[in-house]
Amino acid sequence: MKVKRWILFGVVVFILGLTIPAWSWIYVPPLGDTHWQTFTKTFESGFTGTAGFVVSNQGDDSMESWLLLDNLSHAGNSSNVGFESGDYDGYTLVGSSVGEVINYTITAPSVVEYYPIEGNYMSRQLSYDQDTSSFLNAFNQPGYNGSILETQIDVKAGETFSFNWAFITWDTPTNSTPVGYDFALFYLKDGQGNIIETHGLAQVVPVPATLILLGSGLLGLVGIKLRRRGRI
Repeated sequence: MKVKRWILFGVVVFILGLTIPAWSWIYVPPLGDTHWQTFTKTFESGFTGTAGFVVSNQGDDSMESWLLLDNLSHAGNSSNVGFESGDYDGYTLVGSSVGEVINYTITAPSVVEYYPIEGNYMSRQLSYDQDTSSFLNAFNQPGYNGSILETQIDVKAGETFSFNWAFITWDTPTNSTPVGYDFALFYLKDGQGNIIETHGLAQVVPVPATLILLGSGLLGLVGIKLRRRGRI
């Protein structure tokens, strides 16, 4: 009986692992978005290097996702932290990445409107063209193509690096193309060009309703068995 109980518990954990995201990522459904979010990191020691921002398709290149950025605390050679020069001065779109600095409102599929939250401009990266296979989503799946934006930062010990971001996806399943696990993340490179940290921001997660129902059902079975034994 103990073996059966542990097998049942393992199945429940497995199902929940498929349906509940890791804490470091914000998961969105197809045609979903995150609203504006704030990322902050306090450096214990000084850091001089590169901050990078990635938005990537995963599994398809037919439906795009976007990463919006604004109000960076350190970036753009310190004179264009909020893209208020109206361009990418102090930033680099890597390779064939696609991005633009805009000063107008964007409407997501959810009908939520996004506009610059600091000043008049914000950045929008689109998941086009640049190879992003060296970056992994929350499930360790490599990207396919997307956009990478980099900028040099110089942060002193005890200072906080922060930025506002939002993820919007237009990914939706069709008869011929299933939803991919599109994602966005942030990374740091040291002075030698080595990526030393990555932080997941957002990811599309098309969780089938059947998995949620199965997970709930298994939890119910566990609950019934424990009640009969007087443990809950």
